[in-house]
Amino acid sequence: MVTDTTHIEAHYTSIIQFDLSDYDLKIEDIEAYWIKFGTLTVVLKDGSEQSFEPPNEPETDYKWPTHIQEWAEDDDEEWKESLKPIEVEERIIIEEEEVEEEED
Repeated sequence: MVTDTTHIEAHYTSIIQFDLSDYDLKIEDIEAYWIKFGTLTVVLKDGSEQSFEPPNEPETDYKWPTHIQEWAEDDDEEWKESLKPIEVEERIIIEEEEVEEEED
């Protein structure tokens, strides 16, 4: 098969969960929050700010990627999406598994 793909990129998902009760927090006391570099930062309604590290290191499941993207370099060495993907079937594996789970 002829293709212009030069790089294949795989995306995976990891989950970090923060249990508010572990930090003696209630959602109604929180004015704002954000998560950056895995650290939860909370601004309380009284104006104070607290930061919490993740309770555990998430393990990424590398069995199946959630997204596969193919890239090609053009003559100007700029990245572009591949025009002719190598394996279309690999992209639909996750979608098929999700449909099977919903049917059960």
